[in-house]
Amino acid sequence: MRYRDLTESSRSAPLYHFMDHVKAMSVFFEDAMPARWEHNIPTIGNVMGNSFTRNGRFEFHDRPIRLVMDQAKLAQRHKIMPLDGEAVFRHKWTNRLAPGIRDRTLNPLPNQMAEEFVVGDIKPLHAYLISVELNAPNHYMTGAETIELHEDTVKYCEKWAIPLTVSPAYLAKIEEIKQRWKEYEEEDSEIDEAAPTDNIRGTVFYHGTPKAAAAKAIMKQGLKGADIQGKGKMAPVAGRVYMTNQLRYAITYAMGGDYMGHKLSDHFAEKHAAEPYGYLFVLDGSSLEDVQPDEDSVGEFFYKHAERVGRDYQFKGSTTSREYQIWSFIGRTVTPKQRAEMLFGDYANWAQGGKRALKTMPDWMKHWLIEHGEAHVAATGNIMPKEVWRIDKRKAPKLDKDGTNFFEIAKRLK
Repeated sequence: MRYRDLTESSRSAPLYHFMDHVKAMSVFFEDAMPARWEHNIPTIGNVMGNSFTRNGRFEFHDRPIRLVMDQAKLAQRHKIMPLDGEAVFRHKWTNRLAPGIRDRTLNPLPNQMAEEFVVGDIKPLHAYLISVELNAPNHYMTGAETIELHEDTVKYCEKWAIPLTVSPAYLAKIEEIKQRWKEYEEEDSEIDEAAPTDNIRGTVFYHGTPKAAAAKAIMKQGLKGADIQGKGKMAPVAGRVYMTNQLRYAITYAMGGDYMGHKLSDHFAEKHAAEPYGYLFVLDGSSLEDVQPDEDSVGEFFYKHAERVGRDYQFKGSTTSREYQIWSFIGRTVTPKQRAEMLFGDYANWAQGGKRALKTMPDWMKHWLIEHGEAHVAATGNIMPKEVWRIDKRKAPKLDKDGTNFFEIAKRLK
């Protein structure tokens, strides 16, 4: 039989390819299978492509996605080579395959890893797909990854009208994960208070608002928290007021945006016509009876000290540091869903995870976050301001970008 007959005939059977969740989400996002696998073909040399099998009964248990491909369509634009994958497989990783496997002495059976090797990138992928199968999730997928893979696969198949089959085992796993998350969800918002340290009592804090009505209420009654706990992720904790020791951050709130030192657009005057002034309140740390880190600061701390390694995240820095102790505590305390959402990088998710972590966070961790500038502050109201300042928002270009000259430009009301 000629080599051409072997490689270019019998193209009616479908081809199958298995993917883990990491590769699958990338492939679906790009709608392409890049040629990232290398084979050293005798008499031909190194060839890059993707591996497939004709065997419909073949299983790759740790890879939940199986693509069913139209071999005839692939053959119209790609070279397809039948190979013994073990014998010709190459990879940039050293010792990926033991020498005994390469020279067949450990596995002398022929065609043990028979495959159809499709040369080159396959794109657009959907043009060659017959169907997609989502089988049982593997043991190392997190709950968030299990649900995310299902959502991405459904979205991709719906977009390109590709038939999708999801196994009952996978659907059952999703329900199990959701039930477990539901059991972990916070049932109340009560957070134990921490007494301020001497350092915190000696700190000056600020609070800003762009609304005249809110400023008048604060000047009359002091800073006062909400009486009823809201339901949203970003809802402030009932009875608590929020402040910061970072002047620039408070000015941003007072101005209704980060306009310091910037030329104002034509839209600015229209946007702030009804509220031309911003208000900044200076608060004495000695007036605080208790303190907590602002909940979204806690979530942001967890996010910014994490780095992705493989399929998960780990602490970015020394594992003997205080930061690591706090980071690890937050990661252990929140639910798996909250952990995944905080790492996504969103204030609402940071706030929700932070609220849960603060319920049991030791006082020393709360103090450390505040004293080291890692968190803004939430305290029990009513707190009367020490000073009250008003600024014309139209003077924003005159402010230094760090806000240090604010008190030279603003007008003191108290």
